[in-house]
Amino acid sequence: MLAATLSSIIESIGDYFAAAKISRGTPPPPHAINRGLAMEGFCSVLSGLVGAGHATTSYSSNIGAIGITKVASRRVFQVAGVILVVCGVIGKFGAVLTLIPDPVIGGILTVVFGMVAMVGISTLQYTDMSSTRNLTILAISIILGLMVPEWIADNPDAIKTGNSELNQVLNVLLGTAMFVGGFLGCFLDNLVPGTSEERGIKKWRENMYDSNGKAMESNVQYDLPYVTKYIKKVKCFSFIPICPTFDGMNDHLSCRKRKPRDNELDE
Repeated sequence: MLAATLSSIIESIGDYFAAAKISRGTPPPPHAINRGLAMEGFCSVLSGLVGAGHATTSYSSNIGAIGITKVASRRVFQVAGVILVVCGVIGKFGAVLTLIPDPVIGGILTVVFGMVAMVGISTLQYTDMSSTRNLTILAISIILGLMVPEWIADNPDAIKTGNSELNQVLNVLLGTAMFVGGFLGCFLDNLVPGTSEERGIKKWRENMYDSNGKAMESNVQYDLPYVTKYIKKVKCFSFIPICPTFDGMNDHLSCRKRKPRDNELDE
């Protein structure tokens, strides 16, 4: 279950950034990501308490729906959530949905998930895509991210470590395409030498933080409604990862407060 949770966390982080990208918002700051993952965990606990039998997580197809409909209002999704809850307790509504032909559902999913994939790839605009290094890393991540889960599905007993629990963990992780591709991309990007401009780190930070390492003012869209102004008055909240005043990243980014020397640019 921990392996499945780890895969879900990685997928959710990608969904948060994809949602911000497709709705033309600023990238989510650390406190927003922390809060999203915390809410998924809390809702998973509630799901278990009511006997639903499954956890909750972000759903990538909703991001594709934003791209197709061009509607990214929170109020719309809140109303949609209420409608789904109401319809979920009405059995006849589920019976009507089962009448939708499979080809129709397949056509919808083709567009929706295709949109999600393209939004993810569009984040590569921050990197230098004329670099052979980046192209090689991207190619390996995509092809193995597609092939390894298929191979695991066709050969569920191929992994034999001598420990049944470890076998299950590896099967879950390697059977998740987003985990395999994301892990390989992250591992190779940090393993193969490259400049910050080539890797896209410089442009990414410029898009998300100001010169002092503080989140852009436009990131107020991720603040908690009604209570943020009170949270800012209490300094201890800045140490809580889910609070809007959380500044855990500032120490890491403080090195950008001074202008780097010429011989430090490539580093």
